[in-house]
Amino acid sequence: MRRLALCLAALLGATAFAPAPLPRRDRETSDAVSLARMEGVWEMVSMWRYGRDGQVASHVTAWKSVTVREGRWNYCREANGGGPSSTWPLTVGPERPARLDFHWSDKRVAMAGVVRFRGHVLEILYQTSPVEKSRPLDFDQPPEGFYLVRLKKVN
Repeated sequence: MRRLALCLAALLGATAFAPAPLPRRDRETSDAVSLARMEGVWEMVSMWRYGRDGQVASHVTAWKSVTVREGRWNYCREANGGGPSSTWPLTVGPERPARLDFHWSDKRVAMAGVVRFRGHVLEILYQTSPVEKSRPLDFDQPPEGFYLVRLKKVN
């Protein structure tokens, strides 16, 4: 019995000074998409339009940046001196990947897609029309006619 108590004391003593485990990264918080997190000025990293079989059909260069303020998406063109050229009210859904809808002024959906954060880069995969097409569930193979936009936050 004495040996058992001695072994138990040695085992407990050895683990008493073990380092605490590192905190787990909460993916829901760090990758979560919300309008509040999207607020600010975003520099256009790239914008691609996809064709058949997931091939890039064109590189879109018209937009300089995007500003998201008070739930509104503003495309800013180089030609406008960086000022807004089109504005869209936004909604973001809770799904994963998060759904993103751009709305007309009468609240009908004008453009629909999905959105995610990859580190500090905001990625949006969306279609302009018709919005009846099904949304992609991932970013790996963009469907024909969809745009993939990558943005980096300026402020």
